[in-house]
Amino acid sequence: MFKLKKCLLTVFVLSGYYSFAQPSIVVHKFDSLYQVCLYTGDNQVHCAGRYATEMDSMLNVVYSMLRVRCDTNGRVKLKNEQDQWIIERDKYFTTVSTENVDKEMSGEGEQVIVLGKEAGYVRKRVVQLIDRLTY
Repeated sequence: MFKLKKCLLTVFVLSGYYSFAQPSIVVHKFDSLYQVCLYTGDNQVHCAGRYATEMDSMLNVVYSMLRVRCDTNGRVKLKNEQDQWIIERDKYFTTVSTENVDKEMSGEGEQVIVLGKEAGYVRKRVVQLIDRLTY
């Protein structure tokens, strides 16, 4: 079922780009679905995990689309930039995990906060790359 959702996500995102729809609408749709899922109060860790996975998948799709538009030098520059972003992301993820361990909150609440912050960090990168695609 997850592979079907991922496939549909990819088709939806790609169709949005090729029809000149605003790609950021897809990101906002995921944001809305995430908020609705959290609001229900049922299995919020699952909601946060799914949102993090969706943002990661979106990052991969947008990065690939931007890479295709680049010439050879642009691809090298984009790859180097993405490699540096991944290093910074990993540092941020470690910091987020560590700072939440030090707090009194634990269990599912902590997981939701950590996953939400991680997804938010990836979301920022997705939006940066979308902006480069649309200009």
